[in-house]
Amino acid sequence: MTFYQYEPGAFSYGIKGAIINGVKYGTITNVDSRNAHAPAKYELSQNYPNPFNPVTKISYSLPQAANVLLKVYNVLGQEVKTLVDEFQVAGPKTLSFNASELPSGVYFYRLQTNKFTDIKKMLIVR
Repeated sequence: MTFYQYEPGAFSYGIKGAIINGVKYGTITNVDSRNAHAPAKYELSQNYPNPFNPVTKISYSLPQAANVLLKVYNVLGQEVKTLVDEFQVAGPKTLSFNASELPSGVYFYRLQTNKFTDIKKMLIVR
């Protein structure tokens, strides 16, 4: 078996048959999972539930591995929380945001990669 690592969480390998006492067994099989579960495009979904108190879920999709920055801002544009700041592999992602330390009001969350930026609005109601 040969194993090739392309990026964290993505791999490709091939399994070849064996030759035992001059007799060939098996066939060549290739597996490539680099994009097996990758979405077709970047997407930032609306949080759910919205409005919420105090916990909501935020989902997004990455068609390829990227450095991801997901932050929450108040209506004045001031950063109030960094939810994600790391390299992530391709695929769908969901996280819980607990806003129990924030007052009621309108907030924005912004997803940014090197190829994509989107902003959504959410409402905390106490």
